[in-house]
Amino acid sequence: NNVTDQTSPWTKINGVPSNLAVSVIVQDPNSTNVMYLGTGESYTGGDASGNGIYKSTDGGNNWSLIYGPGASGTVTVTVPSSTRVQGIFYVNDIALYDHDKNGATDPHVFVALGSGSHSKMTATYLDGFEYGLYKSTNGGGTFNRITSINKGSTGASDKDEVNDIEIQTVSNRIWLSTKSSVWSGNYGGRFWYSDDGSTFTKVNPTFPAYPEALPNRMYRTEIAPSHQDTDTHYVLMRVTGTASGTIPIIYKTTDNFTNLSYIVAPTDADLGIPDEDF
Repeated sequence: NNVTDQTSPWTKINGVPSNLAVSVIVQDPNSTNVMYLGTGESYTGGDASGNGIYKSTDGGNNWSLIYGPGASGTVTVTVPSSTRVQGIFYVNDIALYDHDKNGATDPHVFVALGSGSHSKMTATYLDGFEYGLYKSTNGGGTFNRITSINKGSTGASDKDEVNDIEIQTVSNRIWLSTKSSVWSGNYGGRFWYSDDGSTFTKVNPTFPAYPEALPNRMYRTEIAPSHQDTDTHYVLMRVTGTASGTIPIIYKTTDNFTNLSYIVAPTDADLGIPDEDF
């Protein structure tokens, strides 16, 4: 009941199975009893799968599944040499967007659904047809995929896989960053934005020469927009194939993703994990 009090007891909530990996929880700042919860981690090769999105309207005491296989049923499709299972297994992120700057109306709910292969089941792929950026304009009653996050290809690899959704309060602009996936051409280090929540535009920043980060070696990418300066953002990215191996790299842009500059990582104060741990 009070996370700042170490003696405050923890109580198991109702409605969410206890063995699910919870990836994200967000709260409506204008209606604090309303919360959304996403399940599943797409970085784990199927070891921490979820089953969709839950919502609470009583401050987190009780939850209901609002988007996932509990309502629609899990679908398995067999294609040549592989099996694809649809089940809303990975919710990479959830964000609430105050589209009209009016606290009396419901915010739009944006959800980044992920995909992946299953390390324990040969040639089995999860949510190859379902992954993408989704939006709800009715408090999670229905969700529709945003089609402008598109790479121009077809099939399962037709869109980028969104990893992080951020709302920059000073501009009320939505920013997205991506992650790599099993589908052809899907990598991290890509960035999109929208000023209306409907149409998204891709930006293509110039990366610094050092440390070298090749486009096909960019993986999980997180962003943190400045809430004071519309042009300033920070980026944390996992990169493979560098002279130092697989490392996290921090970047900063002060011109709205026209250019990125490298920031030397701070010394890790935790001696129990490697300095390059992501």
